[in-house]
Amino acid sequence: MRRDGTTADGAWWLYFLLAIFAAIVLIPFLWMVKSALARQEDVFAIPPRLFSTPTLENFARLAEQVPIVRYFGNSVFFATATTLVTLG
Repeated sequence: MRRDGTTADGAWWLYFLLAIFAAIVLIPFLWMVKSALARQEDVFAIPPRLFSTPTLENFARLAEQVPIVRYFGNSVFFATATTLVTLG
């Protein structure tokens, strides 16, 4: 970057590499969110479906099968205890 705030003409490759890196980092995260909001049939379809109707049934099934409230309570308890011991 020049002193006047403009970029040099040869710096385009840096922005290109940053865009590639951002895509490499963001695409798996977006695929994870897409899979969490898709039906099981859409997740395991061959060939993979890029677009599907969003649903929250996976989260409802998770809440039924896993004692998530207890796990959250355990996390809060241990985080609070650790903080108190550290500060005490």
